[in-house]
Amino acid sequence: MEETPGKIEGTRVIARWRVALLVLATIGIFAAGFCLGRRRAAGPPEPGGPAGVARLVVELPADAPLAAETGSPALAIAPSGERLVYVARRGSRTQLYRRDLDQLEASALPRTDGASAPFFSPGGDWVAFFADGRLKKVPAQGGEPVTLCEAGGAGGGSWGPDDTIYFVPSNGAGLFQVPASGGRPGVVSAPGALAGGTSMLWPEILPGGRALLCTLLSAGRDGAPKVGALRLATAESAALVDGNGFARYASSGHLLCVRGGALIAAPFDPVGLRVTGKPVQVLEGILADPTTGAAQYAVSASGTLVYAPSEAGASERALLWVDREGVVAPLLADRRDFDVPRVSPDGRYLAVSVSEARRMEVWIFDVANGSPRRLPSQGSDGLPLWGPGSASLTYVSLRAGAWNIFRRPAGGDGVPELLASDEHPLSPSAWSPDGRALLYTVADPGTRGDIWMLTRGRDSRPRPLIRTAADEWGAVFSPDGRFIAYTSDESGRNEVYLRPYPGPGERRQLSTAGGYGPVWNRSRSEVFFRSGDTMMTASVSTRPALSVGAPSPLFDLKFKGPSAGSPNYDATPDGRRFVLIGGGGRLSSPAQIHVVLGWLEEMKRRVAAAQD
Repeated sequence: MEETPGKIEGTRVIARWRVALLVLATIGIFAAGFCLGRRRAAGPPEPGGPAGVARLVVELPADAPLAAETGSPALAIAPSGERLVYVARRGSRTQLYRRDLDQLEASALPRTDGASAPFFSPGGDWVAFFADGRLKKVPAQGGEPVTLCEAGGAGGGSWGPDDTIYFVPSNGAGLFQVPASGGRPGVVSAPGALAGGTSMLWPEILPGGRALLCTLLSAGRDGAPKVGALRLATAESAALVDGNGFARYASSGHLLCVRGGALIAAPFDPVGLRVTGKPVQVLEGILADPTTGAAQYAVSASGTLVYAPSEAGASERALLWVDREGVVAPLLADRRDFDVPRVSPDGRYLAVSVSEARRMEVWIFDVANGSPRRLPSQGSDGLPLWGPGSASLTYVSLRAGAWNIFRRPAGGDGVPELLASDEHPLSPSAWSPDGRALLYTVADPGTRGDIWMLTRGRDSRPRPLIRTAADEWGAVFSPDGRFIAYTSDESGRNEVYLRPYPGPGERRQLSTAGGYGPVWNRSRSEVFFRSGDTMMTASVSTRPALSVGAPSPLFDLKFKGPSAGSPNYDATPDGRRFVLIGGGGRLSSPAQIHVVLGWLEEMKRRVAAAQD
């Protein structure tokens, strides 16, 4: 059993997925089955590179990618450079995985569900992480996690040489310290103590344990991240580099940070807290969040670099038509950060989440001519669902620290109607054909993903429909409303199941080799679902009794994976075409982690050459 030695008082506790919703990150409701295999072995150094540099690329399964879009760092490497720990999306939650670099397979660290922002102890034998509003640690070899203290959200942490952990519970919450053995956290820098309303994230202890690097976020919506430093004894802080974020210290004596997806290195004095030389770009294409400043890279003291690459224009994705034979055609000329496309029941409109300028909005496109309009918003709204019918839209909005499901006319007029509210992330998934019942997913830390229902009428109180220890999500109604299809990992991997609505009755497994994200064909007895990169179909008849056919593949294409308790695709009412999301002008590739052995020597050479 876990213990909770201490609790932070007076901090602003923010749900760990709040930043993710505000910047249109997928909120962690994803498919399972995560493993890591080597794509290619180490090769010779690049031309002009120093001897001893070797590069590896490891490829992640499409149905369980690196959890890199949560606004938090998902990679950590042991000081020795021999072990990598990363956060994988697993169902509606996330989980830590360990990969020893001399092994071909990764293994899960048990009981680390909901993990984010991992970091190693100085000796590399422990991994600290945030999960379920707490700061925890787990043996790097695997074992029982230990709760250190309450932590609210996940603003990053760093393990000092004296076994003190410094951490930020959430944006704006200040900097705290707690013994690595657990206890009551102490305030290092109080909330609001930094000048001009500046807040900090992603601390990194400097050698000697007397100061740390951090990312500074200015008050207001448009402030770019800055690299900052803070002396622990006095809580005195200063900005070091503007327009950069996610600072890390390299044992070679360099400050590392990210600007626009490029890794920057500069000679640095960790005692005087001064940049002592010219900053130099040493790597391009690192996946980074421009809002939180988090970047997906880590460097070991031994000189190994690991990072998740970004595509050119990865945040600008294309909406695509794909027919049943896998033939792709652009749906719109416009490219934006799209998520969760939904075709209206009459097939005339497409609702989709669009992320820009630190907020998420619901846009509606006319399928015939591509003309857009925005659903009026009072905050960050997204995850649209048509219904009931084509005249209204249901969506998620995060307001006043609560997760809310609203419904309003699709034309944008009228006052939004609040349907459900919860402290945990919510995602609407389906209206019943008669428009009386709404199904949605609740990501409860205690039970993982659960399927809830809300019935309009006298008793409209939400209640759980499927709530077990397994991770269930994305329930959708059959066209006649008599059955639902949903995803569950009760077997140990994600599969698609069918069950009568509202029950009781026999539950049937539809997929046979893994599957998730079911979508009913509205015009015939058929269910679509994904299995890895493959779009599957299976005949399903609900009358007079449930009859299920064997699944078969339609096409195999790589495109944006599931998001927030719903499949990241939809089918037209006649079931002849699908709306998918590609990336960077082409269908997105599986997530990858790049490993560069001996990278510090290469970086030092490049920085030194640029100082002349």
